[in-house]
Amino acid sequence: IAWIKCMNGGQTCIAPDYVLVHESAHDQLVEKLKIWTEKFYGATPEARRQTPDLSRMVHDRHFQAVKGLLDDAVGRGATVAFGGRTDAAERYIEPTVLTRVPEEAAIWEHEIFGPLLPVRAYNNMEEVIDYINAGPKPLAFYIFSKRERHIRQFVAETRGGGVCINECALHFFNPELPFGGQNASGIGKY
Repeated sequence: IAWIKCMNGGQTCIAPDYVLVHESAHDQLVEKLKIWTEKFYGATPEARRQTPDLSRMVHDRHFQAVKGLLDDAVGRGATVAFGGRTDAAERYIEPTVLTRVPEEAAIWEHEIFGPLLPVRAYNNMEEVIDYINAGPKPLAFYIFSKRERHIRQFVAETRGGGVCINECALHFFNPELPFGGQNASGIGKY
C-alpha cells in the first residue's frame, strides 16, 4: 500500500485514495505504513525530501490542489499520523497518512492523485460495503484479508474496475489482463 500510494508521487489512477481498516488493526496499520514509507523513501523528513525516489507534483496548480486537500482535512480536525510537510518551490508533498478525517473533508470527495492517504477505522463489514457502494465505482479496488468469507463478500457486494486480493496494482502490471474499469471508473474493460 505504501509503495503504490507513493509511486509517481501518488499521481497514478491506481493509487489507493483511502484505506478502510477494522478498528482493532487501525493503529498497527498506520504504524506499518510509516515503517514501510521510511524504508522505501527515507527514515527522516529531510531524507524523504531529498530522495530521488519520490516524484514531485506535476505542476504548480496540481501541487496547490493536493496541498489544498491536506490543508482542508487538517483544518477540519484530521490528525497527521506522519508526513504532512510540503514545499511549494519544489512542488513537494511528503508521503502523508491522515487519521480521524472528518466526513465533510474534501479529501473524501476527490481522487487525490498525490501522496496523501486517509485511513478510516470501521466496526463491521456492512459499514465498509455501504461506504464503498455509496461512492463512484473505483478504478482499482484492493482487498486485504485472510478470511475467505470476507473476500467473497466484498467481491459479491461491491463493484470496481480491477480487484486485487492481498496485493496492490498487480492487475495493472500484467499486460495480459484488461484494464479500464467500468462506468465512470474508466474506459470499459473489466
